Amino acid sequence: MKGNAVRIISRQLTALLILTLAAATVFAQGNQVDLLIQNARVVDGTGSPWFRSDVAINDGRIVDIGVDLNFDASQTIDAAGRVVAPGFIDVHTHVESSASQEGLQGLPRADNYVLDGVTTIVTGTAAVPKSISGPGTGVFQDWVSMLRP
Repeated sequence: MKGNAVRIISRQLTALLILTLAAATVFAQGNQVDLLIQNARVVDGTGSPWFRSDVAINDGRIVDIGVDLNFDASQTIDAAGRVVAPGFIDVHTHVESSASQEGLQGLPRADNYVLDGVTTIVTGTAAVPKSISGPGTGVFQDWVSMLRP
């Protein structure tokens, strides 16, 4: 029983410390942020249901999430109920170059992914790509040759 009480108090103190640090960070920044997204449906990537919220961003980092945030922002976006989410990961893509397709070498900004919210792609999951070449690919090619019988 005594050990359990110590764990509970320890958890409470840890939570209090985290909240204090978060409040200090927001206080130190004042009420100025680079971007304030209001009236959004936030999907946070944890598997929890979406929730209505505002999102404050400063120096490329989320500094606060909450309802009716009070910040002076360089730019404000009314999401009007649209979804705000972290970047999506596409774990099965076919973006390798081939004789008939340039792949990402022809689209280095990958606008087709970014405009859909994809920020990370995993490639080469369907088969071992044979047409990868260029600077820095020697280690990969060595690894591929070890996979072949």
